[in-house]
Amino acid sequence: MTFDFENCPFSPPQTWIPDEEERWWANCYLPHLSESALHDSPQWLILRGGYQSGKTTALSALRRARSQNALVLIKDFAIEVLTSEPPTNILLWIMRTASWDLREYLSRRPELIHTLSQTQREFLRWAIEKFHKTRAFARWLDGLPSAAAQELQEIPFIDLYPTQTTTYDVQGQIEELVNLCTRLGFQQVLVTVDVPPFPELQIVKEIDSFLGWLEPMQHPQLQLVLALPPDFCNPERLKLTRGRVKIIDISPSNRHTQTTIHRYLTTATNGNIQQIEQLCTKALFEQLNSFILQEFDSPVVGAWVKFLQIILERAKHWVEGGKTLPLEGACFNGMVREYCRHYLPLKKAADDNHLGVWRGHRWIRLDRSSYDFLMLLFRSRGHPIDHIHTQTKKSNLHTLARRLRVAIEPIPSDPVYVQNIRGEGYWLEYFKSDQSYQED
Repeated sequence: MTFDFENCPFSPPQTWIPDEEERWWANCYLPHLSESALHDSPQWLILRGGYQSGKTTALSALRRARSQNALVLIKDFAIEVLTSEPPTNILLWIMRTASWDLREYLSRRPELIHTLSQTQREFLRWAIEKFHKTRAFARWLDGLPSAAAQELQEIPFIDLYPTQTTTYDVQGQIEELVNLCTRLGFQQVLVTVDVPPFPELQIVKEIDSFLGWLEPMQHPQLQLVLALPPDFCNPERLKLTRGRVKIIDISPSNRHTQTTIHRYLTTATNGNIQQIEQLCTKALFEQLNSFILQEFDSPVVGAWVKFLQIILERAKHWVEGGKTLPLEGACFNGMVREYCRHYLPLKKAADDNHLGVWRGHRWIRLDRSSYDFLMLLFRSRGHPIDHIHTQTKKSNLHTLARRLRVAIEPIPSDPVYVQNIRGEGYWLEYFKSDQSYQED
């Protein structure tokens, strides 16, 4: 008996070739019920949802649906490299990004330049030179057909909007950008902003700045959609919007998750496996479901998709070893360990005033002695420490390790993070030494 499956549905989207991407959208993607409101609302929106709830996928689906008739601008804090520079206000970011995207668009469609009015050409030149310097504008002209280049060369540079702060300059830039896009065939400018589950302080400040700009930037053909974690949407922060945004909640449901599992299994196995019961006994499925509910407080689809790949890998080895499916409950510990290794790394708090540790998305509080022991393990960077390092008795060291395991291990009797070898000591595995964390 043989068993095989395709990894493509579980691979990161950036690794897909076009055919794989189209297949994923056609066969695996299942829109959340809330997404209809996301697509239909003309308002500025906050898409609120927890870790692995599908916010990022919902944003991708929105951009995909609007890509034919909108200038889509993407800001993803999860993949950006933070710098020491002051937070960028959203107007400056929109103008910088839109001017460059329009530069690239007109490089492919230079015949559209002659359709622009005199004021639109002035604005286009201003935006490119203002935000990308004179040389970038000159390089662009050198690559255009001579007729199109000449039309723009005749336009002098005028600093149309010297500031990014006055109401006149804010509204003027937005109106001119929208008018330019409309002339080029776009029906709107769509801005999507994705925030990671654990935003750094600099990201928090930048988002707060963004929200404070919503009132002066209102325009019927400019829409901003922000995907934010629930804890980020506190009343004080929402006051910054002055009622200018609509909140759409994206919360997991059993029905949506189970249907998504069916779609992934069918796609990955080319229809040979359609129900998870063909792979797992009822007992094993209930164990996995209980773990996800305990870890995420809901049947989040992202966690189940990741477990599906682990289940399929285990099923492949199970069959190759001469065993018959479904997988049994004895596989549970190994699957949880595999999931934790890949998707739930330990991460320190931002400072030592917070006694606890992140396990993936979840904050775990610790008492002082457990926290100090964990920090010692962090500092050892995977090298064993013994009772000499802790300046305590061996029995006390074992007690510390046992208490820490009970606090941070999903299965304390089968530890993932706090490892030891008799006579050598304890060390930490699967941890992040810096503060960065991205939603997988």
